Amino acid sequence: MRIGILRTSHLGDIIHTLPLAYVIKNFSSGYEIFWIMEENYIKNFENLSFIDKFIPFKKEEFLKSLKQIRKENLDIILDLQGLYKTQIISFFSNSCKRVGFCLKDLKEKYLFFLYHKKIKTKGVHIVEKNLSFADYLGIKSFDLKGYNLKEIAFDKNNLVSGTLKNLKGEKFGVFHPFSSYEEKNFPIEPLKNIIGILKEKKVSLILTYGPKEERGAKNLENYLKVEIAPLLSINEMAYLIEKSSFFIGPDTGFYHLADALGIPKIGYFTWHPPERNGNFFSKGLNFYKREVKEEEILKFLEEDCSLF
Repeated sequence: MRIGILRTSHLGDIIHTLPLAYVIKNFSSGYEIFWIMEENYIKNFENLSFIDKFIPFKKEEFLKSLKQIRKENLDIILDLQGLYKTQIISFFSNSCKRVGFCLKDLKEKYLFFLYHKKIKTKGVHIVEKNLSFADYLGIKSFDLKGYNLKEIAFDKNNLVSGTLKNLKGEKFGVFHPFSSYEEKNFPIEPLKNIIGILKEKKVSLILTYGPKEERGAKNLENYLKVEIAPLLSINEMAYLIEKSSFFIGPDTGFYHLADALGIPKIGYFTWHPPERNGNFFSKGLNFYKREVKEEEILKFLEEDCSLF
């Protein structure tokens, strides 16, 4: 059976959907998983063994992308995005069965009637909600113990290895303070107050950043007196995070990547509560619409990361 998963973009959302693909593939070797994804994301996930094929989607070539999807003759298409765009893709996919969220979980609702089946989700966390789609395929129970994203973690150009050489074997955490919205950025002052304590314990902090954030990162490097990494790809970030002892950052794709890699994390949440978007696979200390406190961070690092 050829099953299409429709989740085209956004790192965090893709990461929250990957466990569903893992569960489906492990349930039956007769299920082939085809993932419809924006082309610029595919290179980051193409090594995953539980995805059989990625189908590139280009917004600027919408009709051409639809033709490519139709050629795959998918038996079922699961729309895990719930936007008008994906509802239309689903409708024109030539799939025998189109499955999407029920009304209460849809982001954009007016085209919900295009689905053959609407899934009433279970659970609170977005990963649990996405896993509700497995029930449609007759998967009533599953085990995620073997799930991780280490397959996407590699350091092709040795950018991470070069950064780690400067630490001289010390334990380290990754600090990724930035997000796409300034109000979501991780507060800086509480961290400044504990960096001295970390250094005394021979624990380093590596500062990372995304495109167009280099200037802000350089300013923080000087202000916090921490090690800074070069601009890293998603795969290189996965490699760095997988080797770290902890991750600190706001509710972004890299926080969720750290979670999927089983790394303890400290998160800052302003939009969605951590019960919905926070840690699912590993330990986490999350601040939701409240002051970030140094003493809570230090306690978490000592008790849950075994650093000191």
